[in-house]
Amino acid sequence: MFSYAQAQSPEKSGAVLGSEIKLLKIGDTIPDELWNLPLQVVNHPDGKETVTLSESRDKLIILDFWASWCSTCVKSFPLISSIQNQFQDNVQFILNNPKRTLDDMEIITNALKLVEETEKINFHIPTTYQDTTLISYFELFSYPHIVWVGKNREIIAITGKKELTHENVCRYIKNGEVNLPIKPGRREQ
Repeated sequence: MFSYAQAQSPEKSGAVLGSEIKLLKIGDTIPDELWNLPLQVVNHPDGKETVTLSESRDKLIILDFWASWCSTCVKSFPLISSIQNQFQDNVQFILNNPKRTLDDMEIITNALKLVEETEKINFHIPTTYQDTTLISYFELFSYPHIVWVGKNREIIAITGKKELTHENVCRYIKNGEVNLPIKPGRREQ
């Protein structure tokens, strides 16, 4: 018998400390190991080098998976800044730049500076870089990719940029829920 199976690194297999990562979908709760995981970031407004999702436990957390070469991603940064500033007591954006984008810290930092200069905004949203863990929890086919995490750690939506609006964020803050279409191209939730 022949096998085509290849050994995989923990990064590619989804293994975390000996356990298998289960892809998360709408309705799932963020597991403790991800909730408390220190994420390496740049561009934090307070200069922090790491953040955890649990630090924003009383807020709507919006995880925005992006790449420097994704023009739709970068063009949305002024909107993200506006929403973050307007709802700062109730919302926390975390931009996630996965390792597979091939963006390094310098590319990311330069992209964020360029947004500040061209859009004339103060853009300080925590941004992961070279991430292999956070992305392994979410099925991602294309950028941009937005994961909405409610105050109870439940994934309440997985969308594209079109659904990321002041109105939808406000609706969640006021009602504690939001009913958004699932991002096209994803497997059935």
